[in-house]
Amino acid sequence: MTLEEMITTLAPLVRQLTADCSPSITPALILAMIYLESKGDAGTINPRSRATGLMQVMPREANPQKFGDRPTQAQLLDPETNIRWGIRILQWSLRGDRTLEEGLYYYSGGTTWQDRGRYERMYWRPLQKYRLRIAKLLMEEPHG
Repeated sequence: MTLEEMITTLAPLVRQLTADCSPSITPALILAMIYLESKGDAGTINPRSRATGLMQVMPREANPQKFGDRPTQAQLLDPETNIRWGIRILQWSLRGDRTLEEGLYYYSGGTTWQDRGRYERMYWRPLQKYRLRIAKLLMEEPHG
């Protein structure tokens, strides 16, 4: 799916689910995360980690002691459930005085990155590129 097709398909749902979020959690940010994580494919499952769906949320089966309150992998294949949980996890990752970059570091696996430079190259910089492009397409002011 192209970025433009993903925006057309998912922007209405993402706008609805981010309506009550903090100003740093914008539709452009969530759509950029979705594109970076799954290229807009709701059926994406990481074979190694079991991260599932659009926002690559870890399902309860991946580690019941750590993720027991989360939906099952089958439930996370539903776009609305997946995005809702992805936003919830991002909000948790942004708690305290964490910057958007720090919150996204935790969202994307944080301590599992071998070094911060790799995170910046593989996640942060591409995410910012997508977010700015999406914000322009949505005519939205980028935050954070």
